[in-house]
Amino acid sequence: MVVILRKLSPAPESAGGGDTKTSSPTKDPVVTESTAPADTEETVEVKHKNIMPTKEADILSTAQRASAKWQTNTDLKLRWTTQATFDGVVKSYADKVGRTLSVKGMKKTHNDNLKGTLKNIKTGTVEVRAYIRKKFKSHGEKAQYGRYGIVKIGGAYSLPKDMDQLKLALPLMLAAVKADGFDKEEYGETFWTDALLLSCRH
Repeated sequence: MVVILRKLSPAPESAGGGDTKTSSPTKDPVVTESTAPADTEETVEVKHKNIMPTKEADILSTAQRASAKWQTNTDLKLRWTTQATFDGVVKSYADKVGRTLSVKGMKKTHNDNLKGTLKNIKTGTVEVRAYIRKKFKSHGEKAQYGRYGIVKIGGAYSLPKDMDQLKLALPLMLAAVKADGFDKEEYGETFWTDALLLSCRH
């Protein structure tokens, strides 16, 4: 709050030679108050960087470095554990992380293999349809699709996309390919036998 003092000026004297009138006495200072904007405080946001690792591999690396340092610094003592105990915990954690990474790697390989198998099956189905079209053009190729396990999905014909249904359709495909004399073709008996075996692993 700012206080402003304002002093009133005396009344001016009258002009001319007449009687001089006594001017009004100076009034007391008038005190008025004015509210000024309050000082603003600048807020600075402080961001704290988390220096603790959160990923398993990073935690393991940090723990291994700490254990190695502790081995060379025998003066360091902790109430709740010893260097030997801590080192055992670190090694046990290393085994766990190793198993986890191994499982993730196997899962990725499995998924990649499955995608490759499904892509090859899609290509093989297109080629087998060409075989059927060439052989049965006068009898209607689509009438043969059921024997091959080929079904209509949307507006196209292919083997089922559902994995369980695909496993049921592949033996039909293999049997029909052999029965209709396509067994020696590129997408013949060998191809569909391999596809059937690979699908059983997923």
